[in-house]
Amino acid sequence: MGLDVRYHIIADVLFRADFWIGNLIVSLYFPNSNYRHGKNEGRKPPAEKFFTGANPPFKVVHFPVERQGFGKVWLASTDSIARLKELIHAGT
Repeated sequence: MGLDVRYHIIADVLFRADFWIGNLIVSLYFPNSNYRHGKNEGRKPPAEKFFTGANPPFKVVHFPVERQGFGKVWLASTDSIARLKELIHAGT
């Protein structure tokens, strides 16, 4: 999709930042009522907790990844990728 996104395993594990582009942090999740269902619900602290007060400020967006069934490799659909691209362009 031609987006120059950045990723680092430590940012993912420690800060819930799946990837970022400029000052926009993207946090992906699989909707699951037992763990995470919505922006700031779930068993892990949201990415915003780690970036509050940052100067310059970061914008965090949350994006649900569509489930494709249990026992199958989960690949993002073309539609999901296009919606995520639109979300990124709107946030940067």
